[in-house]
Amino acid sequence: MNINLNETFIIPHSNEIKECNYQLLQQNCIKQQESCYALAFNNDSSILIAGSHSKIRIYKLINEELKEQQIVSEHKDDVSCLQFMKNSNHFISGSKDQSIIIWAIDSNNQWFCKQRLNDHTERITCLIIVNNDDLLISSSWDKSIKFYNKTDQWDILQTVTEHTEQVWSISLNPSQNKLITCGNDRTILVLEQKNKQINWIVVQRINLEVRGYRICFINENTFAFQPWISKLMNIYQFDENTNLFQKKKDVKVSSGNSCDYLSPLLYISNQSLIVNKNGFHINFIRKYQEEDYLTELSIPFDTNYIYLSISRDGQYLATWDNLTQQIQIRKCY
Repeated sequence: MNINLNETFIIPHSNEIKECNYQLLQQNCIKQQESCYALAFNNDSSILIAGSHSKIRIYKLINEELKEQQIVSEHKDDVSCLQFMKNSNHFISGSKDQSIIIWAIDSNNQWFCKQRLNDHTERITCLIIVNNDDLLISSSWDKSIKFYNKTDQWDILQTVTEHTEQVWSISLNPSQNKLITCGNDRTILVLEQKNKQINWIVVQRINLEVRGYRICFINENTFAFQPWISKLMNIYQFDENTNLFQKKKDVKVSSGNSCDYLSPLLYISNQSLIVNKNGFHINFIRKYQEEDYLTELSIPFDTNYIYLSISRDGQYLATWDNLTQQIQIRKCY
């Protein structure tokens, strides 16, 4: 089946909210044969970084065109995740080589490896940096979640080993005192940092029928979880009577017969928009008041090897897939 990657499936809804309509910027299709498993925009969408096997390509977005600025190459295997700092253009990379690298900028505006973290023993699956850039959280195939704090350099603070198989994804709530994780062991863990104590503790374990690769907080009391290749995305809400998260509803999404684990579930708060790579599709789910949800856009691909990032304001979507072998930029009109 051949699908036009410019094509989108739009589900009509109320006129109160403008529909998602991401259109491909043809001038921004950059051929890249080397695998790209991770992309990230900086805070103002002026920079895009993209994995290129073990290298990272750094682009500036100028007049909606990507201009390559630099290539950095300190990893020894595929780059699996990328995250920009919240308050600078420094960034963090994780790799299948089991390492995490902190990248800083020198006086000539060139990125360099400032520190390498080698505490994991398997590939890195997800990275989170908190709002004030002083806490880093990572997950890995080695079944662990690690917490690092920054003083003069990054030091390991805590390791959580409650999962019994690979940890696929992690997400923080807006207050940044609760962490949710999902693993190949078909469990979701809820961790909490109480009263600003140093250690994070597991306060809930949710047993699942099937594993899922993606999980994301929507607000303080709600998170979304995507079971593997399911046509339903689960919504969990916090029950104040039991002090536990419970599944409350399902949202219809597009899927496929297979799905790769990289590229996390994302929530764009100022657009009330969930971005969910699932199977052969990228789904855009709008959250309405009263906890109603609607998949208003699904972009189809001919492959499940799709990797993405979205700008903080939701205006730009960057993707790479293994069939087109292109970094593509779509803009929301």
